[in-house]
Amino acid sequence: VACKQANMFCKEVQKQYADTNRMILYILLRSDDFEGAMLRKNKRSVWIKTVTICPPRDQVTSTKYTYVVGIGCKGPHHDEINKLHNKELHQLHKFTY
Repeated sequence: VACKQANMFCKEVQKQYADTNRMILYILLRSDDFEGAMLRKNKRSVWIKTVTICPPRDQVTSTKYTYVVGIGCKGPHHDEINKLHNKELHQLHKFTY
């Protein structure tokens, strides 16, 4: 992982859970808006939220690792969608084989 803080976090987790077999995965969340139809400008913009899961460094923008997790009309608030996604991400730490 290229991020200094992420590297520090990984080391802390490995140290704290040294006696267990843990897998650390990282994700990249992105949220943006765009024109839905190029024929009519400023008609109505579309908002999209994506998650990219553990891409290799040379494939960070690859669609192979990226998934749409939310899509809707552009607006000032998408708090409910963000809350839902954060709740689901938080539940992942309970996962066991």
